[in-house]
Amino acid sequence: MNKLRCKPWLLALLLLLFAAQWAVPVLQVIREEAIRRDGAVFRLALRPVDPYDIMRGRYLTLLFKASDTILPVPAGIESGDSVYAVLQTGANGLADIVRLSATPEANAFAATLETVDNERQASVNIPLTRFYLPEDDAIMLDGLLSANTTAENAPLSATLDVRLKDGRMVADSLWLDNRPYREWLADYISQHKDTQ
Repeated sequence: MNKLRCKPWLLALLLLLFAAQWAVPVLQVIREEAIRRDGAVFRLALRPVDPYDIMRGRYLTLLFKASDTILPVPAGIESGDSVYAVLQTGANGLADIVRLSATPEANAFAATLETVDNERQASVNIPLTRFYLPEDDAIMLDGLLSANTTAENAPLSATLDVRLKDGRMVADSLWLDNRPYREWLADYISQHKDTQ
């Protein structure tokens, strides 16, 4: 009966492959945590919440009002090129994209221009598309927003705090009607306890 023998170089190669497989996600988590810890904070307005299409499982689909802003495109930049969108906070406390830059700048995130019109103007898609929530919160929020669709109800104001560092952006916290979403959710539940 032949015994299976592992050659030392094969074992070293397998260990190296295993380490490389785990290194990529671990480095990504470390980089995102560094942005959350050291990045500049901006609050971006989300488009009005559509109660029929807000939740997809455990995440909120993000659609930003700032993505509608049309801005002049820097010279030499064409459709499909990378650009930096510079954010600035307004008097209302919300950030907006104020200009596009061909080079990295403070308070700017990297994006790709999809289309540049004939007048050399374009809008930029903010590269965040999802905000993940704990499953219980997601289910409850989805149910509340879906049930709260009558004409007399005011639309829910939603904003997202993001952090920027070195041209990268990460989602930080969700706000509903100018309150952290968990606080808003707890208050909503306590106010409507008797109707449930």
